[in-house]
Amino acid sequence: METGSEIATIAPIRWRRRSELEHYRSAAAPIDYAMRNTRVLLRRTIAALRDGESVPERLPEVLRALADATERLRDELARGDEPVHARRVALEAGRAATADLLTDGGFSMRVVVAQLRSIVVDLLQATGVGREDASAALPAMGARRPEK
Repeated sequence: METGSEIATIAPIRWRRRSELEHYRSAAAPIDYAMRNTRVLLRRTIAALRDGESVPERLPEVLRALADATERLRDELARGDEPVHARRVALEAGRAATADLLTDGGFSMRVVVAQLRSIVVDLLQATGVGREDASAALPAMGARRPEK
């Protein structure tokens, strides 16, 4: 990021790309946090599977939505677009990560869902949403997912 910023500052041919670089710069720390939280999620998932914990039926669907949000964030940042689609998909994944995912899970599955929610907050921040607003956008863990 530093090298890219320096080049965009001193090389006239790169001046027009400074705004794109700013999107990456503001997303870098939240993406780093999302990666760290993903590692914890993976370790707890392995522990849950090793211990024979039941996996909530909808969890894979929510994890796929989170992966989709991550891919959309990558693509929108690469195009220099405002990451509105990534934000929408991340919010959908976060809103699905409610207490009803925990009906059958043990300790490790509870950690997985908590980490999933943390990753959603990180991704929302990477799309430009403030931390408080990102956290407030998720339903309380005691809440049940609304029926469709």
